[in-house]
Amino acid sequence: MTQSAAAVGQRTVFAVIWIPILAYGAVLTVPAFVGVLGKYYGMSSAELGTLTSAEWFACITGTYLTKNKSIKELTRWIPWACALAIGANVAGIALVSHVPLILFHPLSTFGAGVAYGYVLKVFHASGKQERSYGTFLAALYLSELVIFQLINYLTAKYTTAAVFYVYAVLALVALCVSLVTRASLTNVALPEAVQPGGGRKKPLSMTILCSVAALGVSYAAFGMMWPFVQLMGATRGFSALDVTNGTSAYAVTGIVGGLASAALPLRVNRAAVLIVALSALLSSIYLLYAGASYAWFFVGCLIFGFYWTFYCTLHVGIIARGDDTGRAIVLCGVSPSVGAIFGSFVGGHLIQGTNYLPPACVGAALAVIGVASTLVTMVRMNPRNALIPAPHVT
Repeated sequence: MTQSAAAVGQRTVFAVIWIPILAYGAVLTVPAFVGVLGKYYGMSSAELGTLTSAEWFACITGTYLTKNKSIKELTRWIPWACALAIGANVAGIALVSHVPLILFHPLSTFGAGVAYGYVLKVFHASGKQERSYGTFLAALYLSELVIFQLINYLTAKYTTAAVFYVYAVLALVALCVSLVTRASLTNVALPEAVQPGGGRKKPLSMTILCSVAALGVSYAAFGMMWPFVQLMGATRGFSALDVTNGTSAYAVTGIVGGLASAALPLRVNRAAVLIVALSALLSSIYLLYAGASYAWFFVGCLIFGFYWTFYCTLHVGIIARGDDTGRAIVLCGVSPSVGAIFGSFVGGHLIQGTNYLPPACVGAALAVIGVASTLVTMVRMNPRNALIPAPHVT
């Protein structure tokens, strides 16, 4: 039996938004995590780089594994995923000085990745994908600021293992939220496309997959530029405090960008909005790398931060409305991470001494290609992608 109304209430959506945020741990606050391990536990840059990569890939793997799972199945997975995050961080408290973290701590971000895929499925079922995802990104950026400061404060005042205590407690809260919201989601089912002669799911269309890939290309541009912004700012003669203020402004406007895209009415032409947003991004890249003064650098940070959450939310909404299986939106959780990791790797090799313009130029080109590909795939999608059918209820 089907119902025409959305099966997932907005209160439930808002509640489950916090599950992956609370469980994210080392992925959410990488600078604090890496800073503590390097300063207090003597880990080398190579060790930290390897551990960070392992944490990211574990998270991506966890998200990808949820692609073909139903919400009902995932409601049984999530408590165990949160428990995994709790256990890995409790183990970190006791073992960080004795056992290499890479042997067990990525289990924490694997659990967080599963939670992320679960929440993306819930967003799809809500029928309000852009509103839900934009709110999620805004909450994510806000939480990043708060948790980062909390870790730094507790580490300085109480114990060097505070980072693991904070991650474990947050994962425990995520476990409680998952149990509270579980009952309201067990009967939600997404319409699944099956082959006419059997029960196997049809593969996603090439247009959808290309659109997901375009999202990854765009985030490769992000990875080429933003991870190196502090080094680039220093080479331009700005103080560490000035650069920190710029990166903080980036995080604040990231919150605004997510909320702005969440509030954008469906009747607004997405193509026009994306073109304007891309123009703003290209302007911000120029201001960051070639602006005449620090004021322009700061403005560049503001626009840069706004763009990525705004663009990502719009793109996820476009893909979700073009696919009624709930699988493509999970790939939207994987694609940006893969793109950012690849972009960071390539960007580091493109830097020539103190010259940061090569990755900026390549990044700008990739951003243009990403948005152009988004527009092409959006045109090729079914015109009904402006409105997604309500999910099935069993």
